[in-house]
Amino acid sequence: MPVEPFATLASAPDPLLDELALAMAGDLREVDADGALAKLDDLAAQLAPAAG
Repeated sequence: MPVEPFATLASAPDPLLDELALAMAGDLREVDADGALAKLDDLAAQLAPAAG
């Protein structure tokens, strides 16, 4: 998944926090967006039972 530049996402209405974080990192270096998003999904799945 290509990462949009941070300035593009930051100027959009209601950007997603995970995409903003990846865009900031992508402005500094190459990122594995698919891998990072998959890891975030895994972590969210682990926390879901605690959230009720």
